[in-house]
Amino acid sequence: MARGRTRNQKGTITLTTNGSWEISYYVYLTDPVAQKPKRHHRSRVVGHKSSMRKIDAEQILRQELELANAGPRSRPADDTITFGEWMRNVYVPMRAANWRAATRRTNEDYLKCHICPAFEHVQLKDISKFNVQMLFNRMAKDGYSYTVAHHVRDLIKAGLAEAVDQAVMERNVARKTVIPDIEECDKLPIGMYCKLLARLTDVRDRAIFLIGSFCALRSSELLR
Repeated sequence: MARGRTRNQKGTITLTTNGSWEISYYVYLTDPVAQKPKRHHRSRVVGHKSSMRKIDAEQILRQELELANAGPRSRPADDTITFGEWMRNVYVPMRAANWRAATRRTNEDYLKCHICPAFEHVQLKDISKFNVQMLFNRMAKDGYSYTVAHHVRDLIKAGLAEAVDQAVMERNVARKTVIPDIEECDKLPIGMYCKLLARLTDVRDRAIFLIGSFCALRSSELLR
């Protein structure tokens, strides 16, 4: 947890070589050995210039600085906060504004079906690399695809990264976890696609079937 006086930094926004807005600022974490505040640099890409104005990137930076510059009393969490509370009350409200509707529905489904059943009541300070890795191992054993397991990992890693950025955790234990080898396979034999297509007589149904089969869309995107 951060300690010490309230700070007033301004942070910076830079345009990267690939045309993305990158915000940079500092957080202050207590050194576990010396028990003194230590400054840590934080930076992340918040959007691409083609789809985000600089003023929007500045707004995201201001939100980060409100937390980074605040005194210890206004921190959003302490050692007792659970992972479920963190994701529900801090991470999702902060990040969901930048998610498309389909992305939000997908993330909320992964939280509800895979992540919260495992970590809903686990305190952030008690989540370990072993716990997170075992979740991915179980998902592989239960037959979930690599894509699903990878998305779950990304969501957990992002949630814990935000906790590190806000000085609620010292390190991101999910950063070096891995997805087990999962053999990707077709859900239907090739011949079955032809049979299904032959039975569809409505033009709209045929279009949905073909787009869904060959364009790699999420179901929520396909049915919009």
